[in-house]
Amino acid sequence: MPKVLKFDFCLITLYDDYLITNINEGFHLLPKHNQVLVDIAESHFKDQPFVYITHRVNSYSVDPKIYFETSKIKNMTYYTS
Repeated sequence: MPKVLKFDFCLITLYDDYLITNINEGFHLLPKHNQVLVDIAESHFKDQPFVYITHRVNSYSVDPKIYFETSKIKNMTYYTS
């Protein structure tokens, strides 16, 4: 059964071995927002491999530093957007 987390900038749906993020329309995603996503991924999946999916249904912008930090998640096996 998925677990849904709602934040002011996104909706995150957690499954057993993957998560899906939906960033809000018009939002500018900064490293501080990405840290929330990283913390959730690390706490929910711990040392278990998982896939990170960004469902880009909305138009939003991203600070490119985010990609570098997200790539440091050791147990993330795949990222797609």
